[in-house]
Amino acid sequence: MLDKLTIGRLYSNDDIFRSLNLSNAGGIRVRVEADMVIRAAILTSTADFHVAGENPYHDRLEGEILTYTAAGKVGEQTLAGMNRRLIDQKEFHFPIHAFVQIASRRDKSIGPERWKYLGLLEYLRHYPDTQLDSAGKVRKVWLFEFRIHRDFSTLALALDRVISSEILTASRQAAAGNSAEDDVIPDNYAPAEGFSATSLRPTECSQRFACT
Repeated sequence: MLDKLTIGRLYSNDDIFRSLNLSNAGGIRVRVEADMVIRAAILTSTADFHVAGENPYHDRLEGEILTYTAAGKVGEQTLAGMNRRLIDQKEFHFPIHAFVQIASRRDKSIGPERWKYLGLLEYLRHYPDTQLDSAGKVRKVWLFEFRIHRDFSTLALALDRVISSEILTASRQAAAGNSAEDDVIPDNYAPAEGFSATSLRPTECSQRFACT
């Protein structure tokens, strides 16, 4: 088990879930205690490693911005479960760690350390889009925009909540009054309520990546 994460270093799936105390599968992984998010992680990949029918998501890394497709492989996506938890970061400032896959899990020439640590994420906004699902059908999806913060080279996990709160507070104060970064909240959205660690279904924890 690791006690710190380093920007640009490669980690295994085992490193990630054990060190962050999260689920060992899924693109969105959330640790919840007493109905409060303690920390989360997002695991993304580029289209180069996608297999038809397995990964219909179209995530993008553009400079310091990660555009991430919400969880849900088939049918129209909703802002429920762990998707909704990501939005709650705007209020509760919990850390969201970001990792990008650098090789397919089918590539046996690469060892288990195939997840590069990007840094901490700041939720900016979310908005609807149209993509194909894993069955090839057109459906509505939700896209999340995050700013990637790399204000550190190494992050002590014992301090990730404190450091994340400081980074988010400073960033949001600097961006105050900038309407271009307003998030998109649907009329029927409500803060996560009554959602606990024990209510996570296996399908919610394995929407995107199997254990590697």
